[in-house]
Amino acid sequence: WESGWCFAELSIAAASDQLHQCSHEAVARAVHTVWSSGIADDTDTVAIEHLRAAVAEKHFFFEEDQQVVMRIIRSFMLKRALVDAIRTKNAGRLRTALAACLSRDLRDFLEQPVDSRLNTPLHLAVAY
Repeated sequence: WESGWCFAELSIAAASDQLHQCSHEAVARAVHTVWSSGIADDTDTVAIEHLRAAVAEKHFFFEEDQQVVMRIIRSFMLKRALVDAIRTKNAGRLRTALAACLSRDLRDFLEQPVDSRLNTPLHLAVAY
């Protein structure tokens, strides 16, 4: 996981809760470096700094790709926060996540599938 882009893929899969199909031991070893305390939401400054440090240690062909990877991973962290807020029926966290989506012009998150059944956040909100 020394490659920055491989690390990005792993982090996106972790933030998207898609690693449950993999070996628990392999996931634990690979994900532990950044996600040891679980997936944080995008407003957790300690988690963001930890993530930034981990990305800085990775190898990129183009150094500016570090910032691209950070934006992508943080976007998926925000998507995860949105889904978690819906699933836990936490209106305050949901408002925060929605405000962050709007402020970053990520409205398309609301129309994207968030699980293997292709549910969108709206589908989840109605179901929960």
